[in-house]
Amino acid sequence: MRVEVRLNGGLGNQLFEYFAGLIIADGDYSEVVLNYSRTMFIHDRIGIRALHHGVAEQRDRLPTAGRVSAIDSRWMDWWGSVRHLNRSKETAHIASLSEFTRVQGAAIGQRMILEGDMAFGPIPSLAREQGISTEMRLRNPTVWFERLAREADKQRPVMVHVRRGDYKSNPQWGLLAADYYERAFDALGLSQGDSVWVFSDAPDEADQIVPLPRSIDKFVVKTPKESPAAETMLLMTLGRGLVMANSTLSWWAGQMTDGPVIAPTPFYRLVPDAGRLCKPEIFLMYPNWAPVSVGW
Repeated sequence: MRVEVRLNGGLGNQLFEYFAGLIIADGDYSEVVLNYSRTMFIHDRIGIRALHHGVAEQRDRLPTAGRVSAIDSRWMDWWGSVRHLNRSKETAHIASLSEFTRVQGAAIGQRMILEGDMAFGPIPSLAREQGISTEMRLRNPTVWFERLAREADKQRPVMVHVRRGDYKSNPQWGLLAADYYERAFDALGLSQGDSVWVFSDAPDEADQIVPLPRSIDKFVVKTPKESPAAETMLLMTLGRGLVMANSTLSWWAGQMTDGPVIAPTPFYRLVPDAGRLCKPEIFLMYPNWAPVSVGW
């Protein structure tokens, strides 16, 4: 079945959408098309185009597929519903999994359109079960990225992500404060001489939010304008551990980090429908990540 993925949101969201499309296409890259007609992030700096993704791209607006009766999936039933859709090849709609976990699909004959915002935790595992590689490589790494990647390989710092930006004007996501990062560092067991790299869309503010004693070497990374978001994500995977923000960008970095990963729980301040899908404290959490409770 040909799957056309209408990309929406920044890099983190686009990766969920991309891998969902590959899962529905049974890992056949030739059957997946990434469509940029519904997102402003068509350029390399924000979205998935900075990565080798192996599928076709288009910018023309897709036709309206039409929506019919919903398959009211629960948390772990989503994959079964997708497989049912793939087998039947009938027009169908995969209902919202939550306010932040939306998969809206419709099939026209032998063609399916996948659209909406998605943040569905099991997607990377489901992809790997189908033999779909979740390894990510840059198309054209900048000199800045290559220099920092070499330095990270030498230092093996703890990587930290602080998300601000649009979160300030959208309180449902939640702004992580200094106490979260303090408890995250306690969980990691930082010691004298360790190095910590801080990544943020607001580096000056992040410098104040991430509290560290003078015995710890803190480096607040200031990303040049020409560097795509994918470079920040991949740099965050190169440390000996990661302190995530409640952001899909560092969520994907956590998927690729070999060392310990610290994650906030609940992941978002408000997850209206999460109660019917799973417990809020495990929403977007992986078993091998260390949760740090956040009192939203």
